[in-house]
Amino acid sequence: MTINPLPVVTVNTPPAICAGQSVTLTANGATTYFWNPASNLSSTSGSTVTSTPLATITYTVTGTDVNGCSSSAQTTVTVNPSPALIVSPNTAICNGLPTTLTASGANSYAWSPATGLSATTGSSVQALPPVTTTYTVIGDLNGCTASAQVTVSINGITLTV
Repeated sequence: MTINPLPVVTVNTPPAICAGQSVTLTANGATTYFWNPASNLSSTSGSTVTSTPLATITYTVTGTDVNGCSSSAQTTVTVNPSPALIVSPNTAICNGLPTTLTASGANSYAWSPATGLSATTGSSVQALPPVTTTYTVIGDLNGCTASAQVTVSINGITLTV
């Protein structure tokens, strides 16, 4: 009687992804592979599959060798959420009087255009644009980004940038 050893199935541990992104999962150590659950996978068989999960999920891959022996391994795909940015409401200022623009919901912030801003980074910046200007802020939270806009109007001036 021959006792065949079980295959040693391994699977990569992917980096965390942002909601809506994909990641490749690769298994080794066997001849055929079956992935479970099937949720958001490009295929349930094969050594390489693509996962596009909506939330963090753990997959089990079962590998079978040429002798019909099988074993399993697990990997978790971590999905980081996009930031839920909250920004100052649109505002109107008198010519020459600055206003403070704020953003929250992320770890870091980048503002544009730079025209009339005291800084282009930070959760709070002073704005004194020469004309009505719409500013965009991009917030980053664990490598995932979202953007929002706020318009600063100048009372009595109708030019727009």
